[in-house]
Amino acid sequence: MQCNYMAVVECLLRTSLMTASGNETDHAALLALKAGLVGGSPESVEALSSWNDSLHFCKWVGVTCKGRRHRRVTVLDLSDYNTGGVISPFIGNLSFLREINLSGNRLEGFIPKEIGLLSRLEVFNVSNNALQGPFPLQLTNCSRLLTLVLYSNELTERIPDQLGSMPKLKSLNIGRNNFTGEIPASLGNISSLLALKLADIRLRGRIPTNLGKLKNLAYLHICGNYLSGNIPSHFYNLTSLRTLAIVDNHLSGTVASSMGLHFPHLRVAFLGMNSFTGIIPPTILNISRLQKFDVTTNKFYGSVPKGLGRLEYLKLFALANNNLGSESEGDLDFLTNVTSNLKVLTIQKNRLGGMIPYSIGNLSSKIEHLYLGSNKISGHIPVGIGSLTSLVGLGLEYNKLSGEIPSSIGNLVMLQKLALGGNRLQGSIPSSLGKLTNLFNLGLEENQLEGSIPLNLQYCSGLKEFYLNNNELNGTVSEKLMSSLDQLTRLYLDGNYFTGYFPTSVGKLINLNALDVSYNKFSGEIPTELGKCSALEFLLVQENSLEGKIPSSLGALEAVQYLDLPGNNLSGGIPSELQGLRSLKFLNISFNQLEGPVPTKGVFNNLTAIYLQGNEKLCGGICCAEACNITSKLLNR
Repeated sequence: MQCNYMAVVECLLRTSLMTASGNETDHAALLALKAGLVGGSPESVEALSSWNDSLHFCKWVGVTCKGRRHRRVTVLDLSDYNTGGVISPFIGNLSFLREINLSGNRLEGFIPKEIGLLSRLEVFNVSNNALQGPFPLQLTNCSRLLTLVLYSNELTERIPDQLGSMPKLKSLNIGRNNFTGEIPASLGNISSLLALKLADIRLRGRIPTNLGKLKNLAYLHICGNYLSGNIPSHFYNLTSLRTLAIVDNHLSGTVASSMGLHFPHLRVAFLGMNSFTGIIPPTILNISRLQKFDVTTNKFYGSVPKGLGRLEYLKLFALANNNLGSESEGDLDFLTNVTSNLKVLTIQKNRLGGMIPYSIGNLSSKIEHLYLGSNKISGHIPVGIGSLTSLVGLGLEYNKLSGEIPSSIGNLVMLQKLALGGNRLQGSIPSSLGKLTNLFNLGLEENQLEGSIPLNLQYCSGLKEFYLNNNELNGTVSEKLMSSLDQLTRLYLDGNYFTGYFPTSVGKLINLNALDVSYNKFSGEIPTELGKCSALEFLLVQENSLEGKIPSSLGALEAVQYLDLPGNNLSGGIPSELQGLRSLKFLNISFNQLEGPVPTKGVFNNLTAIYLQGNEKLCGGICCAEACNITSKLLNR
C-alpha cells in the first residue's frame, strides 16, 4: 500500500513542480520528503505532525527559511527523530539549502543523486542511519560543501578519487561503513581540510604520502582499518595536527624520534594496536599541551621517557602490552616526576623491573586508574599508595611483590577494582579492605596469604568478582559474609585450607555464575540452597571432605555447563533430576561412594562428557559394564 501511495504522491508532485516556482517548489519538495519519511516508524508521524497546511512550512519542525520577500528553505535539521523511511529525490529541489542534517533516523535506501543539484549546500550530515549503495558521487558537484558526514551507515565499494576535487571541504567523516580499497591519494589535494575521519571502514594498503600536503589538517582518524607499512616521512609535515588516531591497524616500523618536534600542537596521540617498534619518542616531552598518549599493544622497547612532569596537561599515558623496561632497578624512575593532572597510567604487560618508588603517594592527586600488572616489579607495596585517594582502579597483579598488603589501601574508598593476584604477598588480608564499599572486583589469588577472610569484607556489598584461590587461607567461610555479598557473579576459593560447612546462605547469590571451592577441607553436605543460584554455569567442589547425597536441587540449575564434584565422600544415588540439565556439557562425580543405577538421558548419554570412575557400586547406564539387579532397580524407581 505504501509503495502505491508513494507513487501517486510522486506523480502529483512532478506535475505540480512543472508549474510551481519559488517557495511553492520548496513546499512541494518538503511534502515529498515527508511522504518518504512518514510510515517509516510511529515516531515519524509524531515528529512531522507539524508538517501540515495549518502552519507555513517555514514554521515546520526542523525547517529554517531565509529571505525577506521570498522565503526559501535554507536549513533542514531532523536529526535524531528516529523517523525511518527513505530520502526522497525531491530533496534536490530545495535549491537554497545550505545545511542538511538527517542523522540518527534509521534511514534506508540510497542517498539520492539529486543531492548533487544543491549548489549552495555547505553541510550534509546523514550519519547513524542504514543507508546503502556506493559513495554518492554526485555529492562532489556540491562545490561549496564544507562538512560531509556519512558516518555509520552501510555504504559500500571504493571511496572515489573525485572526492579530492572538493575545494572548500573542511570536515570529512565517512567512518564506520563497508567501503573497500585504499585511502585515495587525491584526498591530499583538499588543502582546506581540517578533519579527516576514515575509521572502521576496512581500508587496506599504505597511508598515502600525499596526505602530507594537508598543512591545515588538525584531526586525523584512520583507526580500525587494515592499513599496513610504515608511517611515511611526509606524514610528519602535518604540523597542525591536534588529534592523531591510527589505532588498530597493521602499521609497523618505527615512530620518528623527532615526532614531538613535528607535531607541536598535538593534544591526542592514539597509536595503539599496531606493530610499531623502536623506542618511545623522547621528544613527546616537547608537546607541551599533550593530553592523551596511547601506544598500547605494540612492540616498543627501551625505557619510559623521564620528565613527564613537563606535560602539565597530560591526563592519559598508556603504554601497556609492549616490551618496555629491562627487568631491573630504575625502570620505574619515571614515576617520580609525573604531572599532577594525570588520571590514567597503564604500563601493564611490559618488562618493567625494580621497586615501586616510595614516593608513589605523590604521583597525582587526580590519578584514577593505575595499572602496573604483569611486569617484573619486586619489593613491597609502598604504604604511601594509600594517599592516591582518587583511585578507581589499581592493578599490581602478576609481579614479584612481597611483604604484606598495606592496610593503607583501605583509604582508597573510591576503588572499584583491586588486583594484587599472582605475587608473593604474605600475611593476612587487611580488615581495612572492608572500607572499600565501591569495590566490585577484588583479586588476591595466587599469593601466600594466610588467616581467615575478614568479616569486614561484608561491607563490600557490591562485590561482583572475588578471587582468593591458591593461597594459604584457612578457617570457615562466614554465613554472614556470604549473605552480604549477594551481588557476586564469580567466587573462587579453591586451593586453600578452608574448613567447616559451606554456608547455606550461598543460595542468596542469585547472580552467581561461577563457584570454585575445590582443593579445600570443607565438610558436611553440599548445600541444597545452591539450587537457587539460577545463573550458575560452573560449580567446582573437587577434593574436599563433602559427604551426603548430591542434592536433587542441582537439577534446577538450568544454566549449568560444568559440574565438578570428584574426590569427596558423596554417597547415595545419582539424582535423576540431573538428566534434565540441557546446558550441561561436563559432569565429573568420580571417586566418591555413589551407588545404584546410572541415569541414561541427557548428559548421561554422552560417554565423553561424564566421569564416574571410582564409584564401585554404580551400575548400568552407558558407562558401566555391570548391569543393575532387579532389587537395585526397584529401590531407585
